[in-house]
Amino acid sequence: MQGVEGCLTQGSSIKQARARIKEALGLYVDDAESSDFVDNFVLPVNTKKAVAALSESRRKTAEQSLINLKTIAKLAKQLSESSEFSTRDMAEIPSVFAI
Repeated sequence: MQGVEGCLTQGSSIKQARARIKEALGLYVDDAESSDFVDNFVLPVNTKKAVAALSESRRKTAEQSLINLKTIAKLAKQLSESSEFSTRDMAEIPSVFAI
């Protein structure tokens, strides 16, 4: 643990490691349980790039989903304003209104 000489610990998950850090730190200070930790994960460069690419892909997907929903709402409004389609008729057009 940085800043606490001789204090080492590990865990099989991030959650377990955090719990063990508090436990180990408790041997050195009185208020370890109330301490806040700053995560300092160091990922390999290619992993950072993959995470960034995934985040960007998710952002674009969410953005496109919003555009699709707005387009569907606009189409539904246009169809409902015409006398040609009832709400029931619109629900039966799965290629248009399937989400």
